[in-house]
Amino acid sequence: MGRRLAVSLSIAVAFACAPSVLSTALAQDRGSWSVGSVMPSGTGDSGVVALDGKIYVMGGSTFRAHVLKTSSDMGSGTWGSTVNYEYDPAADKWRERAPLPIGLSHINLVALNHKIYTFGGFTNLVHVDPQKVALVYDPAADKWDQLAPMSTALGATGVAEVGGKIHVFGGRPGEPLPVNFHEIYDPATNTWAKSSPMPMARDHLGVVAIDGKIHIVGGRSKGQTDNVGDHDIYDPATDQWSKAAPMPTPRSGGAAVYYHGLLMYLGGECRKPDPNAKFGGGEAFDENEAYDPKTNTWLTLTKLPIGRQAVGAASDGAAAYVPGGTLRCGGLSLTDQMLVFRLK
Repeated sequence: MGRRLAVSLSIAVAFACAPSVLSTALAQDRGSWSVGSVMPSGTGDSGVVALDGKIYVMGGSTFRAHVLKTSSDMGSGTWGSTVNYEYDPAADKWRERAPLPIGLSHINLVALNHKIYTFGGFTNLVHVDPQKVALVYDPAADKWDQLAPMSTALGATGVAEVGGKIHVFGGRPGEPLPVNFHEIYDPATNTWAKSSPMPMARDHLGVVAIDGKIHIVGGRSKGQTDNVGDHDIYDPATDQWSKAAPMPTPRSGGAAVYYHGLLMYLGGECRKPDPNAKFGGGEAFDENEAYDPKTNTWLTLTKLPIGRQAVGAASDGAAAYVPGGTLRCGGLSLTDQMLVFRLK
């Protein structure tokens, strides 16, 4: 709690010293942030999803020492996390559930029929040992099951569900470049089908389903600063792609979530790399931008209290929840903070 108060107070002091900046910010920004109870442990590169009034955080990077590939420790054992945390917004409490069967980072989650699905991921750093694995978690039974695997081993993909089928997009088959992968998983038959590839190969992307169509925003074409703002829309009914207004601030590794009729994209990597850091480092984005599908325009919302990346988000309709992530680029400064964003 002390750390969070310190951050809040420092922001308040900065605004008090610059009232003109404050008035300008309030004129442009919308919504407010609060802080929930801390997570059982910090996570980054985790999957986040809402299901039946709860928020789930799964997997992630352990960041044991987050050392260079030249270290003798790199490559020994798994660097992917098996965590499965459930957050109850009504009680503001966390509890640990059945761990993932395999430690995975850079995963994304999708909820369907009271279950949670995840596909692929990395078991090592950095973007090493991609997996084909497909898993489903049943919160009622607190149990995991393995599904038919993907055709390609990938991590840092994006997922969305439309019409009872789950679409998996993009990702990275290790280093150095992402792919324009697009396959569809059918839970009813436990089978996969190829579909129209993305117009642009990218990973660390934001994917959100809105009114029967799938929006893909941001992502990266290569490294942590090769960010794109492209906004592509896929229509499963026609198997066609179209363009929409691009995200104003190109970013990757941030959190995409549908909340209050808006596609929000929060945070991301990497605004300003640290040239002196041996591994990663640098300034993460604190932007909070939202797309209005009714007007095909982007809005500027109230910024994150502090920039973060390797982060996910989910909404229960009442608020948008942003758990964990890292406060610096490259997986540095892991946080156990739960941020909560609300619009009136």
